[in-house]
Amino acid sequence: MARQALYRKYRPRTFADIVGQEHITQTLENAITSGQLSHAYLFTGPHGVGKTSTARILAHQVNDFEYEDDGTTHLDIIEIDAASNRRIDEIRELRDKIHIAPSSGNFKIYIIDEVHMLTREAFNALLKTLEEPPIHAIFILATTEAHKLPATIVSRTQRYGFRPVKPERVAGYLKRIAEAEKIEIDDDALLLLAEYGGGSLRDATSLLDQMASQNKQINTKYIQERLGLLDVERVEVLDEAIEAGNIADVFNLLESMYDNGVTATHVAETLINYWRKNIIEADKHHKIQGLEKLLSVGAARSPIRQLEAVLANLTLANKPKVDSVAAPKPSPASQPRESTPVAPPAAKKETIKPLKNTESVTPAQTEEGAEAVVNKWNDILAHAKNTHPALASALRQGTPILNGGLTIEFKYPLHLRKAAQPENKAVLQKSIHAITGMNPAFELASGDRGSTTVVSTPAKQPSPKSDGLSKITSMLGGDIIDLKGGN
Repeated sequence: MARQALYRKYRPRTFADIVGQEHITQTLENAITSGQLSHAYLFTGPHGVGKTSTARILAHQVNDFEYEDDGTTHLDIIEIDAASNRRIDEIRELRDKIHIAPSSGNFKIYIIDEVHMLTREAFNALLKTLEEPPIHAIFILATTEAHKLPATIVSRTQRYGFRPVKPERVAGYLKRIAEAEKIEIDDDALLLLAEYGGGSLRDATSLLDQMASQNKQINTKYIQERLGLLDVERVEVLDEAIEAGNIADVFNLLESMYDNGVTATHVAETLINYWRKNIIEADKHHKIQGLEKLLSVGAARSPIRQLEAVLANLTLANKPKVDSVAAPKPSPASQPRESTPVAPPAAKKETIKPLKNTESVTPAQTEEGAEAVVNKWNDILAHAKNTHPALASALRQGTPILNGGLTIEFKYPLHLRKAAQPENKAVLQKSIHAITGMNPAFELASGDRGSTTVVSTPAKQPSPKSDGLSKITSMLGGDIIDLKGGN
């Protein structure tokens, strides 16, 4: 005997079992109690959120039938799948039999699932029945695409809009199933399944069933590998590569994602969600442009994406453009002749002198502070995340190393560049001091393709000769940059 799928085994049997639709179930319960029932209901909303389950529960409740299991059928509860019974003949047959009184219940209930699939002729036949239904008949229409229904049908029903269930509610629902089925799964993994389910309880439950059938101990990494999902770190690295304008890193990261089974659609959806959060926190014009283009990828197959793409487009049209200073065009006299080859400028080595520590630090204190940074690096990351989440994502790619001093080594130059920005250096130094109570000297380094870029952060005070220049650069929020080609 085949094992029963979890979403069927745990299908709701009472209004209390319906998750996340209390605004509907409470209204329906009140209508049953008061006897204020409508002759036609329309349940709309995304798939897997409880429309059909609510319809079945309502049908059982108004007839005082026991809802024991999914296999129980009643002559007075007729379910029609409009996807496979969409022709006018089926609706005519329904119309001919609707005048037959219920056999054992109070009402004869007709549940028509995916009602938007009916043909135009079938809709016309159904409309005639909805206009003058017998007193013992109740229709419950369910659809995921309410916009495809004729307005004449909608106007003759009480409409209830089902919402996508919030991930936290879905995760709690999955946890109860996991405990009942003795499935070992941590809370982060439950939330990941809930988020991937997209607000659908049925989809999330099916995912849990799929994971549990292969492994009884489930964690986030296992789910990401099985479903080809992006982890947060890779999304952040991709975002930073885009932010830095590094096209080579972007394509390398995408290639790596494809090799691990991540689809282009999933990359787009993940970036949509990630950028949506970033745009809420900090309004970035170029990211709104990128978001609008990503949304347009899925607009053709999703009304939600259509709406979001249109609104993002309108936002771009109304948003004032950032003023930019155009570079002066060179005069004709200054332009080289076509016959004269122009050699490319020689590569320059850039040395960035970061912010000085505010206290004088002895070598012994520097050594002690360096060890404290290595030992408490995770605490420093946590502190930086609280004060500067965007920087923390770059710092997570760094590793503190003791090599006669303290070096924080990054795998990719783009993370080094982010950490070396003046405001970010200040955050890092404050986090180190907040956790260790010290201000050790350190270097930020990154090795890439055989070359190493190093940014030093000395602990000593600035010399009197450079004190004036340091004050000016500090006032302007910048650093001293030496582009002369020397060290």
